[in-house]
Amino acid sequence: MEAYELGEEAKVPEKLSIKSGIKIRHAIDTEYARVCRSPVDGLYIVPSFNDVYVWFGILFVRRGYYGGGIFRFTLKFPNDFPNTRTIPTVTFESYVFHPSISPKSPHILDLKKTFPDGFKKEKHNILNILIAVQRIFFSYEAELGSCSNPEAAILWKEHKDKFKALCEDCVNTSRAQVYDDPPHMEDANAIKLTPWDSSIHEAARERMMNFCGTQEKSSWWERSSGKQQGFSWIDTDRMLFMTEPKTLMEEDMPPSERDRVAFGIERLDLSGVSPEDEQESTSSRTNTKLSEGSDISLSSNGNSVVI
Repeated sequence: MEAYELGEEAKVPEKLSIKSGIKIRHAIDTEYARVCRSPVDGLYIVPSFNDVYVWFGILFVRRGYYGGGIFRFTLKFPNDFPNTRTIPTVTFESYVFHPSISPKSPHILDLKKTFPDGFKKEKHNILNILIAVQRIFFSYEAELGSCSNPEAAILWKEHKDKFKALCEDCVNTSRAQVYDDPPHMEDANAIKLTPWDSSIHEAARERMMNFCGTQEKSSWWERSSGKQQGFSWIDTDRMLFMTEPKTLMEEDMPPSERDRVAFGIERLDLSGVSPEDEQESTSSRTNTKLSEGSDISLSSNGNSVVI
């Protein structure tokens, strides 16, 4: 009887295909990871829970004409990000008197001056966008024929006192509205600020200030940068920086001592233990006995091993 081998023709596997939506989400998540690694001073931002193309941001301006201002904004990605030249859209949620911000709603920030050739993924990233958002509050030059708010541009060049007064009005308005519900309150990730409540916030503040890991990281940063770092915050009444110098967990302190100081661990009291007691305790825990022949019996904490 002849034997026949039956075989099925091998099929060429289909080319792996990744949906465009997954690629876009991955690209946006990668951008957010980059921002987390290199945060922009005074700027807080979080992705929307409901819309992958939207981030919610808030900027605290600490000095200059807009010093003391607290400005909310949204960042909207183009639908074809990152394969696009379209610049992501930054829209402030309230009126900001600035040459580069539209005085009419929506209050869109003009970024064409910073990105004249559009957004290029091989050259630009979202961190560049956020840095531009921060820097516009310290840069007021604009072309009258192309800027978003010509009145602001004229006042900056010709009547700086009036320009400063209108900037202060924006700052005061932003501070008066700081505890209002954000426009996207239905989104689980919307940034909502609340007044200081010591029953809630004091414990969190203490954890942050006493967190050992943070101190170790700051010590590494100080060694690598040559700069000293402490705990800083702002006196919102006087708009002054306040810094508490480090008093805990110095670099030359051993880890056990840092933990003891940071977390209030009491030292073990050994004053009542005499050298004889310690020697007797050690002997009771480990007993070594040589028996006849070559067998050695070891006894430790109730466990025995015969060699």
